[in-house]
Amino acid sequence: MSGDGQYPGQPQYPGQPQQSGQPQQSGQPQYPGQPQQSLPGGGYPGTAYPAAQYPIGSYGAPQPAPPGGGIAIAALVVGIVAFILGWIPILGFIIAVVGIILGVVAVRKPQRKGFGWAAIALSALAALTSIATTIFFLVIPLTVIGAIDDPAPDPTTYSSDGESDGGSDGGSDSDVETWSAVSGQEIDTPCWSYDGPQYFVNNISTADAEACFGALELWGEWQDDGTFKPTGGGDVAGQIQVDPYSAADAESLAPGGDVDAVVDAIESTQQYFSQQGTIISLHEPTTIGGVPATITRVDSNVPETKTKAFITVLVPEPYQAGGEQLRLFIISVTTPYDNGDEQIDHVIDTWEWK
Repeated sequence: MSGDGQYPGQPQYPGQPQQSGQPQQSGQPQYPGQPQQSLPGGGYPGTAYPAAQYPIGSYGAPQPAPPGGGIAIAALVVGIVAFILGWIPILGFIIAVVGIILGVVAVRKPQRKGFGWAAIALSALAALTSIATTIFFLVIPLTVIGAIDDPAPDPTTYSSDGESDGGSDGGSDSDVETWSAVSGQEIDTPCWSYDGPQYFVNNISTADAEACFGALELWGEWQDDGTFKPTGGGDVAGQIQVDPYSAADAESLAPGGDVDAVVDAIESTQQYFSQQGTIISLHEPTTIGGVPATITRVDSNVPETKTKAFITVLVPEPYQAGGEQLRLFIISVTTPYDNGDEQIDHVIDTWEWK
């Protein structure tokens, strides 16, 4: 005990004045009303560790926003504009493309990715709308104008003199005359060429044409009165077909022979012509493209066929085409119209060898 009556470690009570010169003991308890005495480092008496130190600005200080928000907003605005103006041909498409580009850039940024995706969706819809309106308002009208400026005869609505007759379903005489036209379509291969009928379909591949094959076919529909209207689809009622054969095939049929000997050999060994119907005449001499040929006429097995004939020709010098030496050609002509002889004559008259 000291001279002032206090003992070391004696507690202080509320309202008791601090004695001057009294030493403060580490770990001394504090009571209500007694002021706290800080220690170096921010601690307090009786604590084992100093108070935590935090740098100024760790909490509550504003941080700069990551870049990209402005691009996203711009993309969304352009996308909305594109969606509104998408119905305008060409212009709407251009705006939509810009919106898509901005949207793609926006979704690659860290902020407002949703704006970027929304811009892409709106711009894509606008682009599709603009394409559709461009086709409807520009492409289709231009196509119609072109068709009006250069009209092609339509067998369903035009007669042979070019005057509209309303398209008779029964098939008037003028309709049939138009449908049975024997010219109007140039057919060309490395071996030969001729002028074919206008309403036949050139149904052959490029490779076969390069090998000197030919296949014009008459596709259409039979009418109630028995006439045939070409439509480009449906039944096949006629054809002009060209089948080439190699020089070796021709020699094997009739070694050193002429075209008549080849025809006889084809019929005797294969019954090629008689399979198509009843032979009317096997040898009818003619000339095609300046080369001697023979016509074989057949009464077709198909009742609707009015004319069926085969033109057989043996060219003096073979053609190199399709990887072979071609010398023998058989041209078949089949038509449901009454002008079959006219069709045969036109093929012969316009035929040219290359």
